[in-house]
Amino acid sequence: MEKILEISNLSCGYKSSFGIKIKDFIINRGDFYGVIGPNGAGKTTLFRAITGELVPQYGNVVFLGQDLGQMKRQFRAQHMAIVNQNVGIPHITVEDYVLLGRLPYRHSFSFFETSKDYDTANHYMKLTDTYRFKDKLMTELSGGEQQLAAIARALTQEPDLLLLDEPTSHLDISHAIAILNLLQDLNESCQLTIMMVIHDLNMAGSIVRIF
Repeated sequence: MEKILEISNLSCGYKSSFGIKIKDFIINRGDFYGVIGPNGAGKTTLFRAITGELVPQYGNVVFLGQDLGQMKRQFRAQHMAIVNQNVGIPHITVEDYVLLGRLPYRHSFSFFETSKDYDTANHYMKLTDTYRFKDKLMTELSGGEQQLAAIARALTQEPDLLLLDEPTSHLDISHAIAILNLLQDLNESCQLTIMMVIHDLNMAGSIVRIF
């Protein structure tokens, strides 16, 4: 199995003294992990360590065979995508929002999207059922539709690892189920590696692995 992410003897936290410690943890290509736990257990802290936002006190986070701390930001953005719990809602169209996922592939002094950028964005908007309102403003969408657009933008990065921080929180049950079904389909059909913080234990039970 190809290792996507490997954590060894990790300790990280904040000045408040709160922190987490993980001895050994490996995610292989095609895995689907759900991260559960009560509020304050360190789920978001773990995500911040994985994304490089939080520098470990000691230990290692290795992504695609490279130490995360030594990895260039552009490379990391091309291979790791993040969907946060609260989606930023700019006053732009859904299409323009999803196209932001192509920014890591921009060359210096390149200010316009390429045909490949549009083809990739259109593909993932269709896959997430957001293509039908691509010309609408993000502010005109419901919470569930905004979350789907955020997932489409993340997929447009064409990542090896997709991280989601409670993507179904504050959504009605129909949108929550639709998003979870979409993620399971992406994992199974595209072998997309996914790690998701989730607060609903019933939904978490349908995920392949629990952390």
